[in-house]
Amino acid sequence: MKDYDAYLFDMDGTVTQTFDAWMRIVKATLKRYDIVADDKTLIRKIFGNAENGLVELGVPKEDLSEIFSEWDSKAAVSMTRIKLYPHIEAVLAALKQKGKKLALITATARSTTDVILASHGLNDIFDVTICGNEMAAHKPDPGSILTAIDKLQTEKQKVIMLGDSEKDIRAAHNAGIDSVLFFRPNITRFIRSMNWRSKIRPIQFVHGVSWSISYHSSMNTLHVRTAQSKVEPRFSRELRPGACQII
Repeated sequence: MKDYDAYLFDMDGTVTQTFDAWMRIVKATLKRYDIVADDKTLIRKIFGNAENGLVELGVPKEDLSEIFSEWDSKAAVSMTRIKLYPHIEAVLAALKQKGKKLALITATARSTTDVILASHGLNDIFDVTICGNEMAAHKPDPGSILTAIDKLQTEKQKVIMLGDSEKDIRAAHNAGIDSVLFFRPNITRFIRSMNWRSKIRPIQFVHGVSWSISYHSSMNTLHVRTAQSKVEPRFSRELRPGACQII
């Protein structure tokens, strides 16, 4: 695998196990408006673009400011109790020890991100942290990635993005960098429905419940493909044991 100088990590669903916590917060808000939506719809519309997504689902735009303040208050409490994905701390530490540059790119607001990082002692592990309320556009817009690359003072061909969503992979493609999809079992049903285009796909699909410096045989990975592959991934047939070295 290529030698990378910089590793860009998504936070929710990649570093932190925040999916369920955010879902509870979002669903509680929608319930007040008698809005019902399945998880797949919420992921597509809310995660990474909450303002537009809430309005599309029927929440009055004039209520958004109050809603986001409420979310920040709830997150400040609930996010201190969330867990990291197993071994991610060791992976980040190993990357730092090897002299790699690290960035965290998240749609989560700065106030909540700081609470999460502080609660796990990760304040100083990332060289750059870019939060949703600091960018004009969210992933798949490449702006946050390009900003991170600029701040890290490195070249695109030496950068890789690691995330758990289609938006992460598309953002990486739009920025012109490689990517790896962290393919967790509890989001399999959503990943399978993603509409991968021929030139917008990660170089690797990593399937598992934890990180490792080199992914163990107890984890699974799909075929390693280049970003230019024109073959649609067949998840049911091509899932197989394997190891994936990212360092």
